[in-house]
Amino acid sequence: MGRKSRKKGKPKKPKPDFSDYEGFSYGPLKIERFGREIRYSSHWKPGQHKKHMEYIRDKRPEFKKEINEKISEILTLADKLQTRGSGLET
Repeated sequence: MGRKSRKKGKPKKPKPDFSDYEGFSYGPLKIERFGREIRYSSHWKPGQHKKHMEYIRDKRPEFKKEINEKISEILTLADKLQTRGSGLET
């Protein structure tokens, strides 16, 4: 058995294409695109994620109310457009 046959392992990942790079970060979250490859990463400080989750949990009723208000507003606008457009179709 030769060396070549024993060196089988994980195939090497291709290196990122830095010539076609896009990056975006918002707070501790970072999204990068290298050609076809997309990487997600987060850099939370210790305890920061737990604090954020508590904030979201506390604000959930407010978020839900705001979302429901926006949905009803969109439905009202869509209803107005449907009633306005129904007279044009014959």
